[in-house]
Amino acid sequence: MLLTRFIDLPEECVRKVAYFGLATWPADRVHAAPVLSITASLTSQSIVLLQLLALVCRRALWLGDVNPAALCSLPMHLRPTLLLDEVHLGASFQRLLRASSVQGRYVARNGRTLDLYSPKVICSREPLRDPWLASRALQVALAPTRQRLPLLDRETSEQIAEEFQAKLLMYRLTNYHKVCTPSIDVEELTAPTQSLARSLAACVVGDEGLQSALVSLLRQQDREIQVERSAGLESVVLEALLFCCHDGNRSTVRAAELAEITNTILTGRGQGLQLSAETVGWKLKLLGFHTEPIGSGGKGLYLLDEVRARIHGLARDYAVPSVQQGSMKMCPQCLQADDVGGERDR
Repeated sequence: MLLTRFIDLPEECVRKVAYFGLATWPADRVHAAPVLSITASLTSQSIVLLQLLALVCRRALWLGDVNPAALCSLPMHLRPTLLLDEVHLGASFQRLLRASSVQGRYVARNGRTLDLYSPKVICSREPLRDPWLASRALQVALAPTRQRLPLLDRETSEQIAEEFQAKLLMYRLTNYHKVCTPSIDVEELTAPTQSLARSLAACVVGDEGLQSALVSLLRQQDREIQVERSAGLESVVLEALLFCCHDGNRSTVRAAELAEITNTILTGRGQGLQLSAETVGWKLKLLGFHTEPIGSGGKGLYLLDEVRARIHGLARDYAVPSVQQGSMKMCPQCLQADDVGGERDR
């Protein structure tokens, strides 16, 4: 196989890269753009893998230094496959990557609306920290190897490009109008991974076996994401918010109060970390909550019905322990979240 000729990769990683490479060709026919996250230390393995992806992906554009402004200036109407190598994923860049991963979502820049939708490879030394991106990307970790592998020289590269670009272009032309949402069973996966599985499977036209195999391929990755989420600070803040939702007739919660409750939960679990009200405020923003001034006591949340519903929905998505254990069924939002989860699990 092409990948294993030049790179020492586990079979699972080979399959993920192969699915991604194929999906770049009809990517403009699916709702969610294929994303491949490569985690690698300074190793020649990552360079070779990016070289191979540049040879087989549709309209590959390998970028070693790019910022949000530069990304917005690219000819994105051509739908290139962006190979982002060692880019700094600041908050503004992550927002752009999220926006460019959904078909039909535009970005406003300098009085213009930009359509940045495209497949992407994100290669960095650390895993993706953004929960939205991480849950919607194929994840591959590269380790250093001592195995002697053939050199991917210029002549070999040209031969690979000539062979695979022609075959994959023919695949696109033959199957472009056949791309559609597959009827595979993805119920055991979380919602973001379900979307990833459906988009990738839709790009595999005419092979139900390869479409269904995506579910087992993504299962372990999905479980790891759930574990990381449930152990993260966002999960603890959500657990504190759940407590406030069930705390009598409470109608508001200030960031300072929420920090105290969060720190009590952390202490009870033997963790020495203590969060400030400012840190909790930032976590609320990352979770999509808009804080407002509450009297003279600082900013916080008004616990309106829509806010309570969002808290319960996120608590289930983040696998908050009290939700997983079924010990929080005390209010209408709990019952609604349980009904939604039950429908998804069936």
